[in-house]
Amino acid sequence: MADSDTDDRDAVLAASCSLLHVLVAELSRAAAPDDHERRHQVAMRAIHTFPLPAALFGGVTGHTPPLVNAGWRAILGVEWLPSRIKDALDRVAEGAPIQYVPDLEIRLPDYVSYFSVALRSLRPVHGALAICVETTDEVLEKRLDISPTTLVWHRDAPDEAGHYNRRWQIQVGSSWQDAVHHADSPRWLAALADADGAKDSAGLEVRLRMNDGAYRWHRVRMLRAGERVVCCASDIHALRRRELERNALVAQARSARADADTANRIKDEFLAAVSHELRAPLTTMLLWERVLRENASDEASRVKALDAIHQSAVAQARLVADLLDFARGISGKLFLDIRFVDIASLASEAVEAARPLAYVKSIDLAITSSPFVGEVHADAPRLRQVLDNLLSNAIKFTRPGGRVIVSVNRRGRFVTLAVEDNGRGIAPELLERIFEPFAQADDALMHREGGLGLGLTISKQLVELHRGTLVASSDGPGKGATLTLSLPAAGTPRAPSPPVGTRRTPKLDGARVLVIDDDDHVRTALAVLLGRVGAIVDTADSASTGHARMVATEPQVLICDIGMPGEDGYCFVRSLRASGCKIPSIALTAYASQLDAQRALEAGFDVHLSKPVSVERLVDALSELLTSSRLSNDRIT
Repeated sequence: MADSDTDDRDAVLAASCSLLHVLVAELSRAAAPDDHERRHQVAMRAIHTFPLPAALFGGVTGHTPPLVNAGWRAILGVEWLPSRIKDALDRVAEGAPIQYVPDLEIRLPDYVSYFSVALRSLRPVHGALAICVETTDEVLEKRLDISPTTLVWHRDAPDEAGHYNRRWQIQVGSSWQDAVHHADSPRWLAALADADGAKDSAGLEVRLRMNDGAYRWHRVRMLRAGERVVCCASDIHALRRRELERNALVAQARSARADADTANRIKDEFLAAVSHELRAPLTTMLLWERVLRENASDEASRVKALDAIHQSAVAQARLVADLLDFARGISGKLFLDIRFVDIASLASEAVEAARPLAYVKSIDLAITSSPFVGEVHADAPRLRQVLDNLLSNAIKFTRPGGRVIVSVNRRGRFVTLAVEDNGRGIAPELLERIFEPFAQADDALMHREGGLGLGLTISKQLVELHRGTLVASSDGPGKGATLTLSLPAAGTPRAPSPPVGTRRTPKLDGARVLVIDDDDHVRTALAVLLGRVGAIVDTADSASTGHARMVATEPQVLICDIGMPGEDGYCFVRSLRASGCKIPSIALTAYASQLDAQRALEAGFDVHLSKPVSVERLVDALSELLTSSRLSNDRIT
């Protein structure tokens, strides 16, 4: 019991003793000495209203048997007195004013309990007042070294209900059978059986229902104390909550560490793949360049070398473009030039472009389209990039002799394009991750086939920027796969556009072109290639030289690099515009993002082209600029 409980009990005991002593003394004086009946009535009324178990012995009762209240009768009865109380009564009769009988052991119907009895002499009336206070909790705390805050239940035989200490009664208010959580009851019963078998249980943690209905965690010990089984329950709810929070933080930290380790592993594998994919075409180009240098007269070797170098350069350019697109996608810097696009025609172009690759593997590549599919709002080059990726993947992962079918259909307000193959299929666990970056970094087949596994990630980013969806489905490994692209239809459907005729590269007959670039190889190659389509090309290796060549040759159109030492391309074209020069100009640069293009146009360039650029695309741009310039000059004159 807590010290405050003991102090309160002592205060009640002292006040009650004083009150009864005064009351009995006053009434005994008021009554005639021989009026035993009245004394008895007064004493009976006083003892039965007393709050603690109490008894009156001697002449004050007017009768030989002690006068006891209900509390005393329930504990000790009327006739029987323990020898320790008898001895204390004798000492009071001999003149001792007060006697204490501590830790008196009394067997009650359900358990053995302990009481302290105080006996006080009543004078001038002959007799004694005995007051009984239960001290079971205090005795157990002292003998078993139990904390005053512990919940305690004990019993002396298996068939007894047992005794609950005051703290249990206040906080729990019910038997252990009702208080123990049903999920924890088996462990409680097992520990209780161990204690019945004279084996102290190890500490177990159970939930006890408090009197407010909430469960709180307690650490319980079942102890054997002589013939008694004692259960001690200490509240550990806050400690357990902190432990659970700590464990959750530890688990979270471990999970984060595992995720970081996985991410680092995937990053390392990805960087290794990037290194491989960059080095492989570079090695091809360098080796075939050596072949050309040592044996340029062998026409067959020369053609083969040029094809190999071209294919390797295209592969490397595609790799760099994928890396840049992926970086733009995760940083939110992918931009679209939205226009009306005939998706059926675009799909046909993509299929025709992929047909040589399918032919090499003897794959049957076909396309079907429902009539009046209509148009979509899209960036045609970006949408074509998605289609190329889907077709490339389907062909890559289809066995020789297989088939790939592209189908374009109108579904209400949406246009769908599905690429179906009968290739290796997709495992269920990978199906959920197929669009995640690096999800295929450990795919052995992907390593054999080449590539970084970013195509589907970039495709999904582009499709979502078009407000569409891209989903994958497969019945499992070896059962093929289907990737379905869905985009909102644009306006009323119309008949498909007629096939586009064969494209011919325009000529630049006699056009004076100035090329400014600090890379001598780029300048020389552009001079040769543009000269072959009729242009008269002059070159400059810097912006300062460019200013001089502008005055000397009076070019009709300008091609200028951006990243040059000293004065860069932006500053160069600004100075031209500031001087009033309106020469058509193209920014040809390795700064290839949408923001770079916007910055070039704001500086004064008319067209932004990113390196590497195809000769056809460059010649088209030059032709368009020259035509626009001539039309503008005609209107002025």
